[in-house]
Amino acid sequence: MNDFIFHDRVDFADTDAGGVVFFANVLRWVTRAEGAWFRALGFDSFVRNADGSYQGFPRVSVKCDYRAPFTPGETFAIALAPVKVGRSSFTYSFRVFKGDENGLLGAEGTMTIVFAGGSPHGDFKLAPLPEPILRLKAPTRKEGE
Repeated sequence: MNDFIFHDRVDFADTDAGGVVFFANVLRWVTRAEGAWFRALGFDSFVRNADGSYQGFPRVSVKCDYRAPFTPGETFAIALAPVKVGRSSFTYSFRVFKGDENGLLGAEGTMTIVFAGGSPHGDFKLAPLPEPILRLKAPTRKEGE
């Protein structure tokens, strides 16, 4: 599968007092790109049912290396790609570029999420990933990699 590409623009509200994007906001952008990716696959990242139960994707691990700063008004592109697809967990890579997906790499990393449901009474448990994610193919590794 090809990378999913998401485009957006840096808002002043994303920055610190020096006009540089606050590091945690890059992860917020990645999560927003993830939501767009899932909608493109045909489902929402979070669903609350009429009975108060819900399903969603809690984050369980994130790794991010920052390479270049972002400033207000700049456009950026985020490329997402599957890394590992399990029964209830999913790991994807992200690369955040200045401008478009051919621009300077500003940040890169991985995010692992799980699919889980909860009841209105506070119960929370893992559930099998939705079918569209199960169909995503992570790159195969050659022996010795």
